[in-house]
Amino acid sequence: MPPDDAQPFAGVTSSPGTAPGRPGRHRVLCDLSFASLGNTGISQDTRLMFSMFAKACEIDVTGLIVSHLRFAPELRKIPGTRALDVDISSSLLLNDISRDRNLAFSGIRRLSQLGAALSYLSKMALRKPLLWDVPADILGDSIWRLLFEKTLSPSERRTTLAAKYVAGNFSLGFVRDRATAFSFLGPLKIATTGYDFALFQDSQRVTVSPNTRKIIRYHDPIPIHHPDTMGRFNVGYHLQSIRLCAVDSHFVCNSEQTRLELVRLEPRLENHSTAIPYTVEQEVRPIAKELPFWEIVQARISYAAFDYKPSPGAAQKIESGIRMASEKAEPTRYIMALSTLEPRKNFIGVIRAWERLLFKYGNDIKLVVVGKPGWRFEQILAAMRPRLVTGQLLHLEDLPFPEIQALYRQAECFVFPSFAEGFGFPPVEAMVCGTPSVVSDLPVHRWVMEEAVLYADPYDTGAIMDQIERLVYSDERGALRATLRERASRVLARYSRQTVTEQWMNLFDQLRSVRSNSQ
Repeated sequence: MPPDDAQPFAGVTSSPGTAPGRPGRHRVLCDLSFASLGNTGISQDTRLMFSMFAKACEIDVTGLIVSHLRFAPELRKIPGTRALDVDISSSLLLNDISRDRNLAFSGIRRLSQLGAALSYLSKMALRKPLLWDVPADILGDSIWRLLFEKTLSPSERRTTLAAKYVAGNFSLGFVRDRATAFSFLGPLKIATTGYDFALFQDSQRVTVSPNTRKIIRYHDPIPIHHPDTMGRFNVGYHLQSIRLCAVDSHFVCNSEQTRLELVRLEPRLENHSTAIPYTVEQEVRPIAKELPFWEIVQARISYAAFDYKPSPGAAQKIESGIRMASEKAEPTRYIMALSTLEPRKNFIGVIRAWERLLFKYGNDIKLVVVGKPGWRFEQILAAMRPRLVTGQLLHLEDLPFPEIQALYRQAECFVFPSFAEGFGFPPVEAMVCGTPSVVSDLPVHRWVMEEAVLYADPYDTGAIMDQIERLVYSDERGALRATLRERASRVLARYSRQTVTEQWMNLFDQLRSVRSNSQ
């Protein structure tokens, strides 16, 4: 007989039909699994989209809280009953997400690890997926800190936490394992009665209730088009997951270029895909006095290039250089790059272009790199290391969003010469702060940023240097910067909350109409 947790708990509905709603309003279940991660990209889209939906009077949004990692949440029952203790179960789930709890099948050395793996596999085979209400009145502070505080303004807190939240007894790792190594088990069947739409970040092989339309938020085909920049699992799983979801999902891409690339991979999605861009946070949060550059550097300096343990001599030299520079009266000139440290972001191209500027003009401008090591980052750190010791290059991590905005505002320019993107959040965020950017000449960047930035071939460090030089050293820099700022105002209007909300509303109306006509 299946274990207890394979049966629905008393008092818990796995299809929360009590989701609040009025006739004509769209009831949306919105996956928040990536919201606990970084400041930009998918994580930022998740947070801004949910906040946008929470403010829209035509939408009743419910946040789905599950982990993006691999584990089966621990569920607790009320003693003497078969009812789920939603308070304790929700608290345990949030605690697990905050600790990045994960399960790895490789490297099992202890019986306890083996037991955890066997328990996970048994739950994957026997557990019935269910959703339960998360008491936001009790856990709102934890939900805000864990999922939204990284980038949303405190002014968003009240409306964001006024939405409803549910948790699931599964994780995205759980879903991926069912779709790959354990595909014979079939997809998870999530009861979503009471919701018109279930919106998932990336292609998740789950099935939803018949009256719920499944939507996939699709970000980019980079694992397929640029496999040398990704992990092997991502490459193998990416196209498989698209094809599995194509049979029952509508894909919403972050740009038209991404949509075209998706349809080329999976032609069945030609009439089942839409391009709706990211909304971009356009509230610049100034402080009464601008955050001093060197105070941010002192607080957020990273030693990742030294495996976080530089020799005492290297650490002393770096910190002494920071202290001496902070004592100077004149402002510091720098160019800025921001992203997760991984191959397709082309940080080495940024470093080489900047070094050519140093050779031509001397050491009067620094390079500030903001970002955590992600994957396959060793060559990037090696390229950074010599300049870190001299204090010419500064690597920062773990910046709150107001500090990132302060760095954007004070930078001479922002540099983003990626080899591939689905959208490109950071240069648009820099645009909000009035800072011009040099970006790679990609079709998606042309679609997103139009003529409000300067373009360069990402494979040509000389071309990257030339464009930075125009913004920083040339006689035309003043007029050029003014022109780019003027163009930026028109571009940013495309990504306002009102504009993007209207596009989502039009899609919901369209999909609901199609479903009504087919019934």
